[in-house]
Amino acid sequence: MSSSENAPGEVERQALQAFRSGRLADAAEGFQSARALFLEAGDRLRAAQSANSLCVTLLQAGRAAEALRAVEATPQIFRDAGDELHFAEATGNWAAALEAVGRVDQAEALYQQAAEQFQRLRAAEAEAQTRRAWAALLLRRGRPTEATAVMERALEVDPRAGWRGRWVRKLLGALSRRRGR
Repeated sequence: MSSSENAPGEVERQALQAFRSGRLADAAEGFQSARALFLEAGDRLRAAQSANSLCVTLLQAGRAAEALRAVEATPQIFRDAGDELHFAEATGNWAAALEAVGRVDQAEALYQQAAEQFQRLRAAEAEAQTRRAWAALLLRRGRPTEATAVMERALEVDPRAGWRGRWVRKLLGALSRRRGR
């Protein structure tokens, strides 16, 4: 991808296409280029959006430390701009990156913050996704009762939960009861 010959939006579009095709290295390079080009053009919000996409790409590529560096400044950029939806998304991405590098206490707090923000914004799908990640973290940390409560809320707001949601709810309930013995 040659970023010098393309407008930042086109570079970002090509990076997204590479991501969807599973070409993570190309996608990461593209999002990094788009971010730099947006910054050169003075568009901090679009640069932060590219940084968020870069974070997700790097996490999927197993490059957690780079993902963390890409995303950690973005929530504040969105908050300063009054963009609460992107602020919540960036916070959730930051939580995922922190979890991937082993900073689980911070990740847990940020998952909670992002989930609550999505709830306030009535962004049900994003809230459910964030709560599922948070619940999985709680479960890995040996806190099944808390994980169950968080997952139940995710299942309540997720319009796609269906039978899988009921199954997960039963499984978490059983795990929670076993743990309590």
